[in-house]
Amino acid sequence: MLRTSPEALQRLAEDAVTSAQEQIEALVGRSTAEVRAEPVEAVFAIDSISNTLCLAVDWLSLLAATHPEQRVASAADAENNKLMTLLYHLNTHRGLYRVAKDVTGSPETMAKLTPEQARVASLFTEEFERHGVLLEADDAQQLRGLLSQQCGRCRVGLAVPAGLFAMASTSRDAATRAKAFAAYQAALDHNVPVLEELLAVRHATAKLLGKPSYAAFTAEERMLRNPERAQAKLEAVSAKLSTTVQPEIAELLQLKLETEGPSEVTDQLSSDQPLTIPGVDRAHYAAVRREQLGAQSLASQPIAPYLSLRAGLAGVAHVTEQLFGLKLVAATPRAGETVASTVLKFEVLTSDGELVGSMYVDPWPRAGKTGGAVHLNVVSGRSLSTSWLPPKRDACAPDTAFLDLDSGSEAGKYQAPEVALVFNFGHRGVDNDLGASLLSLSELQTLFHEFGHGLHSMMARTQFHHVAGTRVPLDFYARSWPVLSQFCKHYQTGAPLPRELFDAHVAKSLSSQALNEQDQVSLALLDIHLHLAHARADASGETLGPGWSTSLAADVRAKHSAVVCDPASVRHAQFTHLVTYGAAYYSYALCKDLADDAWAKLDMDADPLDRARGRALANAAFIHGNGRDPLTQIGDLGISL
Repeated sequence: MLRTSPEALQRLAEDAVTSAQEQIEALVGRSTAEVRAEPVEAVFAIDSISNTLCLAVDWLSLLAATHPEQRVASAADAENNKLMTLLYHLNTHRGLYRVAKDVTGSPETMAKLTPEQARVASLFTEEFERHGVLLEADDAQQLRGLLSQQCGRCRVGLAVPAGLFAMASTSRDAATRAKAFAAYQAALDHNVPVLEELLAVRHATAKLLGKPSYAAFTAEERMLRNPERAQAKLEAVSAKLSTTVQPEIAELLQLKLETEGPSEVTDQLSSDQPLTIPGVDRAHYAAVRREQLGAQSLASQPIAPYLSLRAGLAGVAHVTEQLFGLKLVAATPRAGETVASTVLKFEVLTSDGELVGSMYVDPWPRAGKTGGAVHLNVVSGRSLSTSWLPPKRDACAPDTAFLDLDSGSEAGKYQAPEVALVFNFGHRGVDNDLGASLLSLSELQTLFHEFGHGLHSMMARTQFHHVAGTRVPLDFYARSWPVLSQFCKHYQTGAPLPRELFDAHVAKSLSSQALNEQDQVSLALLDIHLHLAHARADASGETLGPGWSTSLAADVRAKHSAVVCDPASVRHAQFTHLVTYGAAYYSYALCKDLADDAWAKLDMDADPLDRARGRALANAAFIHGNGRDPLTQIGDLGISL
């Protein structure tokens, strides 16, 4: 990581393109016989081309999101867009596709490969085909036009209106809350035609590629394989939640009754029918309930003084070492290595001190920096030659030494991964003192969550960058008392975090957990339904007129949410994940289920820091990245979908 200038970024992009083009020319010049004689070299060469460009793309993406100088951030974004356009064209490069097909089209050739090499060869072949490499010239031109339209629509922000929801949640005046919530539901209605145009373009793209719907196109490369299966799984979860949310709704309605006096709520609470709650009341009384939990319990006392950033980082390091035998060690960045002096650097080391990879932590907001929290790959791990192969290991063998690295065994042989974990924590200590930079419980969970992604990038030991991994569920450790009790101390007095205080704040944070999960599941179902709508209309002969997405959103809410909103609400046009995930938002719910299942299968409650359990989890899944079928990975843990 180095600070840079717009001119240097242009040279970086140009050098990447030149190098990639030289590699392409050399590779496509090989005959079919030459490719099949050395198939590993061919697959490795395609991965090298991808790695060359992605090193530049990932670096430019990081600078665009975090660099404090606007001219540098803008230049990084511009150069990144150029490279992304080139990557699309390479995904339809017939010469590269021919090389990949030379390998995968011959059973004898595939038999020469390791399982990971064969999987990567197949993934490359499938991705070329998914991008339309086999289309005739006219269809290919049409596809490029559709993809260009998608990019244009995706760059239109679907931002949530600021202030309206806060007013609807916190105002003590019922009439003000009602007006604010109505305005919130109707805000950004101009985004509805933008979203509907995007959905139409995506459907046309899928049809051109021979798929029945964009949802089917997206699902092909995901674990559930088809949208109908994802829909069925979500509907099963929704059915369970319809019961789980009832006690939470009853609490909120009782609060309304006590605050506003007898009304239709009285009859509703005495009825044997499932309870529902108006959206404006859910927003307000959920906030009131949290206030009550704070006032009536130890949650009225602040927990942040016990959750300093220094303590959080110590906790992550402790979990990493106890579970996986890896050390997280603070390192001093070289001059100019980071985009700001406040960025922290950590090295991940094996027990004998060998470098596994590097992690950069960018904790606080600054001008021009992207909001929220995100894990960004800077360098993906991969072999630097075809001679280095990942160590063999038995599925779920807890006694297998993690990584199997001898001192210096990877020197010059493996491209060590680097990741950036970007946060925007709200409190910064004087002089950037980590010990005085205090986190909320939610921010602590975010810290563990993003470090989980980073650790997966570190632990995945794949031969190819194309299948390096990034998803490890560590969120649960941010609410694990046996873990937090070991490092959460008052930042001034050093007193340990009281168990009762911790439990009170956890209870407060979980006060509307079932309703929040129901929101997520109903939005995931809406995402699938929206991306199936055009295919269903084609089958029935129906025409989707302007505003059809609003009607569909109302239908999905009515079936899968106990929160009642105006049928004309356009909140779906404020939901950015409909754009960014595109029929795959259900991944959130699926990952949570898988994390819960893995925790239960390994009996982590018995000892959440047990090294044998950590190694079993790492050896079954984390080290493989996507170099092994994910269904096989979770199957080794006794989990099925």
